[in-house]
Formats: sequence, C-alpha cells, structure tokens
Amino acid sequence: MLSNGHYTIMVDNAGNGFSAFDGELMLTRWREDTTAGQLGTYIFVRDLDAGKLWSVAYQPTRVEPDSYEVLFNPDKIEFIRRDFGILLHTTITVSPEDNVEVRQVTLTNLSSRKRNLEVISYAEVALAFARADIAHPAFSKMFIESEFDSECEALLFTRRPRSEHEERLYLMHLVALKKCWAPTMYETSRLAFLGRGNTIATPEALESPKALNGQLGAVLDPVAVLRARIELEESQSECVVFSTGFAKTREGIKNLTQRYHDLHSVTRAFEMAWSHNNIELRREEYSVHQMRAFQRLLTALIYSIDSLRGKREALGANRLTQSGFWRFGVSGDLPIVFLRVNDPTQIALVREALLAHQYIRMRGIVFDLVILNEYPGGYFQNFQEELEFLVSSGYHGGMLNQKGGVYLRTQIQLSAEEVMLLEAQARVVLEGERGSLSAQLKFLDKSIPPNYHQRRITVRQDSRFPLTAQPPSDYEFFNGLGGFVEQGRSYQLELSNRRLSPAPWCNVIANPNFGFLISESGGGYTWADNSRENRLTPWRNDPVTDAPGEVLYLRDTDQSSYWCPTPRPIASDRQFRVKHSFGYSQFLTSESGVESNLTISGAVAEKVKWWHLLLTNHTERERRLEAYLYLDWTLGINREESVRSLNSNFDKQTNLLYAVNYYNNEFAGRVAFLGANLPIQSYTCSRAEFLGRHGD
Repeated sequence: MLSNGHYTIMVDNAGNGFSAFDGELMLTRWREDTTAGQLGTYIFVRDLDAGKLWSVAYQPTRVEPDSYEVLFNPDKIEFIRRDFGILLHTTITVSPEDNVEVRQVTLTNLSSRKRNLEVISYAEVALAFARADIAHPAFSKMFIESEFDSECEALLFTRRPRSEHEERLYLMHLVALKKCWAPTMYETSRLAFLGRGNTIATPEALESPKALNGQLGAVLDPVAVLRARIELEESQSECVVFSTGFAKTREGIKNLTQRYHDLHSVTRAFEMAWSHNNIELRREEYSVHQMRAFQRLLTALIYSIDSLRGKREALGANRLTQSGFWRFGVSGDLPIVFLRVNDPTQIALVREALLAHQYIRMRGIVFDLVILNEYPGGYFQNFQEELEFLVSSGYHGGMLNQKGGVYLRTQIQLSAEEVMLLEAQARVVLEGERGSLSAQLKFLDKSIPPNYHQRRITVRQDSRFPLTAQPPSDYEFFNGLGGFVEQGRSYQLELSNRRLSPAPWCNVIANPNFGFLISESGGGYTWADNSRENRLTPWRNDPVTDAPGEVLYLRDTDQSSYWCPTPRPIASDRQFRVKHSFGYSQFLTSESGVESNLTISGAVAEKVKWWHLLLTNHTERERRLEAYLYLDWTLGINREESVRSLNSNFDKQTNLLYAVNYYNNEFAGRVAFLGANLPIQSYTCSRAEFLGRHGD
C-alpha cells in the first residue's frame, strides 16, 4: 500500500487493488475477494500481429508468464514479467505532492523482429463512499459523467451532486508517451468495453484490433479505458505512463491533468516518493523490519487471512450479533484487531501495535484496535495505569474509545461471551505471550497463481446433436431472440453463438417468505424472509456481467470435460432455449450428445428452491456424468461483509450441507441447506478449494 496521507492505493501481488481518498472515498471500485479478486486498475498489452493478449500483472488475464516478479518497496511497487519475447517492467507510486498515482510501464523487445503493440488501461470509476457503492452500485453509477481532454489525452470524470449539500468530485485518467505512433483511443462505457456477459478477463473490445466506441457523457456504468499504440524494433525499449488523479474542483483536476501530461512531473513523482519515505523512516519510531510487519497487518485488514484470525471454535460457538459490541463502545462496522495481554513484560507488543495503528491510519485504512488486559497479578492496577498512559500519550491521545481508534478494556469489563465475539469477528487476533508483531504475523503465502489454465480441458463443441429450431411463427411478438409462447403464459428465448439478450431478462419467483431471481444467462440470487437483509446468495446488481452466485456444472468423467446447462458462466457456442414461466424457468441445451433440461422452481408456501435436472443420452455409448451444484453463501446483505461470519458443515445422516450466520443482527441463527435426491459423492465448504486461487 502506498499513500501520501490523503491519496492511497492498494495493489496486491496479482495486480488487484483500489484507489481511495481519505480512507473512505473510493475512487475506483473495490470488493474484498481473497479467492477470485478481479477489481483494480489494470493494464493490458496486446500484440497486434500475433493477436495475443496479456496484462502487466497476473490479473486480470491470468496468462501464465515465462517469468514473474513483484517487488514491494516503501516508495513504489514493481511488476517485472516476460511473455512472448516482451519484457514488461511496471513501476507504481503515489506523488507526495499531489493526489496522483503514476503507473509507468517500460516495454522491451527481446525478440528478433519488430513488434506492434497496444497498451490499454482499465479501471472502474466509483467516486463514492465504499458502503454507498456496495449498497446500491447501479444507482451510484448513474451520477458519473465523463469527457475527453484531447490536448492532454486524458479522461475526466465528475460525480454530480445529488443535493446542494454535496460537492462535485473530479477524477482524471491520462496516458503520456515520449513518441506518438497513433491517436489515443478511449472508452468510458463498461458495457461497450466488456460486452454483455463477459468479464474483465475476456473483454469483447480486445478480441480484435477494432476501434473503441469512445462513448462519453452520463454512461450507466462508467470505466476509464485508454489505449495507446507503440512500435518496438529489436532490443528497443519504450515507456508508457498512466496517471490517475483526484480533486474537488474542476480547476484543480485540470491543473493535475496538464502537469502529469509532462513526463518530467512523472520523474519528479518517483524521486519525491523515494525521498519522502526515507525521511519518514528516519523520523518515525519504527524500523524497516517493523514496517514490513505493519504491511502484513494491513494485508490482513484488507484480505481475510484465516491463520491470523481467532480459533475456529470461537466462530462456531459465538452466538452474539454485531449489537454485542455496542455495550463496550465498539461499533463493529470497522475491521478489528484484537490484542490480548496478561503480563507486564508484554508491554512491548502493545507499543508495537499502537505504532502499527498509527502507520496504517496514516495510509488511509481505519480500524479498531481493542486491547484486553487479562493480567491477574497483584500489580494489576499498576499495569493497567501503564497501559492507559501508553495509549493516551502521543499520537493516540485523542483516539481512545473513538471509532477507528483504540479501546482499552480489562477482563472484568467484558463477559466471556463478549470476548468470544471479539475473537470470532476480529480480522487479526494477537496474544502477548506469542512474541512480537512480526513473529505473529508470519503467514504462508499461498497466492502464487496455480497453473490451472494448462490443466483445464474445456468441452469440445459437438454440432451433431443440435436442438430442433423452433420457427418464429410459433412465437407471439417475436423480436429476433424470442417471444411469447403457450398462449402468453411463457416467454421463450433462443440463444446461440455466445449471444445473450441486450440486458438481463429475468424471472422473479417467490412466495410471501421466500424467493429467487433468475436471468436468461442463469444468473440471479435467492433470499428468505427479506430480499435485501437476508440474501442466501449474492445479488451483485450488475447487468453487464450478470455474474451468478449459483451454478450447476456437468462433468464427463471419461473425457474430463465440463459444461453448464445454462448459457453462463461458461460461454459456449451451443444453442440454448430459455423459457420463463409463472413459477419456474427452464433451460434446454445439448452438449456432445447429452441433452440437459433444467427446470428451476420454488415451493408455493415453504422456503425451498428446486433444481430439477433431466439428462438424456442421445449417443450410442454409455456416459458417466457428475453434477456439481455451487453456491456462494451470503446469509446477509453483502457477501463481502458476511462471509467471515458463516459456519458451514455437512451432516452425513441427513446428507445435507448447511450454513448458518449467527452474526446477522436481524436473521441470526437461520439455517440454509442443500441436498439432493441422489447420494452425495463429495462436497466442500471452501470456495477457494473449488475455484482455486484467482479462479472464477
């Protein structure tokens, strides 16, 4: 994480991350996702002659590099990778003087031929507070407007105020090169760049070297995309710089745009960042070794790391909801670091934790540090007074018992249930007897991307068993994709060649206490009792990708190939017939001679949803198939907030997999379950195990 005290960027070793201002104002969109994680400011590289596409970091394309190295320095972050005869060296920093981040990409041609390349940036523009953007993403996006400054080759974004009490916010994103080979192209519509039903890993606009649409204005889903072209002779290097900046006035953002279009300002930003960080290290009370520990703690506050949390038994045994924090002053809205000390000799760890709190707050990340004094000795009061003096003096003097500050409590002030709640919900649990901060924050780095792209065998398209086409005359009001059938009781769509409807075509099926939404791609979500407060699976409100939280997979065990009976999430050239009716939705398709007929419906009165799958083998050989039902449990409002509170297990007697969230204020203890009419062969409650790191 890099910061100048106001402007903060977080970048992980795969290239995911976010940009923020003063901690809470998200300049680019962010959702916590330790497993998949595909949000950040990304830079693509495309070989125009060979048609190859990859990215300067591992995400979002996930192309396996010939070599890959990431360097995290106090003043900058570096990505060095080699692919297809091109060496990419990307350096990222934040200017100490301006609210600007700089991403400099140096491309070197290691091959023996001339290379024609394109470098394309991508970031989802938020300009909103994190909670507001998560709660109503589609609504939040509606207030963003964009324009293009052709003189400085920059995109300018502004958030329109919704009332006279709000102020306008401005964001700029520009590209700068020493030499211009072609005019800079741009795009601000996420739908136009990604394409309906696609993800950032496979954007439609980069499938061919066609021109970007260049949409501007009040697009419904804004992104910042700039495309620059370069030519590299053998052994030649060229530099492309992308800068992103924030201001609260139009004059301020125009000044930043003009300043960072000049490459001398870019050089100065890197030099000043190096100088500023050296001065900070000399001035502050921590060492380089401690700073690395602080950065590991910061990582655990952004990404949930199981090994640093409390004992798993505490999460399973805790029965208090978020309101359990309120009696002793903690809101529970912010990440928590829970420090337990029981001996005066552990005062050094307290001092180190306070330094870490100061260091991380100065970089825009706010969290609650809860210190519990469990010392039972005769000098208890002296130890408590020493802790109080340590907390109240210096930087933390005004943060005692304040939100985002430090909470010092004794063992007699908290009940056993409240201590268990802290241990269950804290992002990091530290214990005085386990040594220094760096000793306790050693966690195994499991983030090396797996080589799963070379392992996966996707299904081969077999056109010998197509669906029988239904003539347009069978439809009422046929529009090229579908129309009404069964005398208006159903609406049926014919989808093929990876084509979806222009926007999600949804069916809402519900009884008074339970329901679900299903789109023509297979996306949607399920709820119980309240469609917002108690979502069983995630509702992402994203009409572009329509990413599903519930997926049914089919796998041929003999061929090791797999597919879905729905048009997504696996894009396919197959033909699909989708029918939305009262009380159910139906998906019909055929793959390699296996016809699947999936009907998704719900009970009239009970809180039950059914996936009824009928498979028919049209080939002349025996087929051995497996069916996998995958669900992203939410059991709350947003998966990002509830996932750390979920308990899941498998009951072998009833053959049911179930999940429960005891931390949900309104619906604590409600149980969601999955079962099947056939014996369960295997199961997992780990999303990371099923998808794999950086999987989707």
